[in-house]
Amino acid sequence: MRNPRETGISGITGKVLYIRHASESERIDIADILKKRAGKFPDISEADIVVASQEAQLLGFAVLTKNAGGVSGRLNLYESGRRRGFSREMLRHLFDYSTVKHVAADRVSARHLRSMGFQRERASARKDAVVLRSACGGEKGKGEVYEAAA
Repeated sequence: MRNPRETGISGITGKVLYIRHASESERIDIADILKKRAGKFPDISEADIVVASQEAQLLGFAVLTKNAGGVSGRLNLYESGRRRGFSREMLRHLFDYSTVKHVAADRVSARHLRSMGFQRERASARKDAVVLRSACGGEKGKGEVYEAAA
């Protein structure tokens, strides 16, 4: 049996997993999911969004909301059912096409960022680090800020 990471075909279901940028209709669905999770309607009109889907079913998504200037941003990662193995691939696709160098992330997303070469910044290293941290975790200071490797 061939490796599912190379072929994109699940060894269990035999279906192909697609990782791509979100369409306009998927953006609306993702905004609704984020509204249910956060309690408010987020502005993702300018965000970079990558989805993982199998046939017509949305399995997960990664949303990178950029701050002014597009150098820093906030990451939201969602995967239907944990430990399915495609979160890291969604993030790779997302950062292949993004210019963001500083990312605020929760602990789950941070693990994937570290494996991709991002390094944790000290909270005092940047002026907007406190803003990024509080915007990510929900509670002030719960998120972590990561910087892309040079």
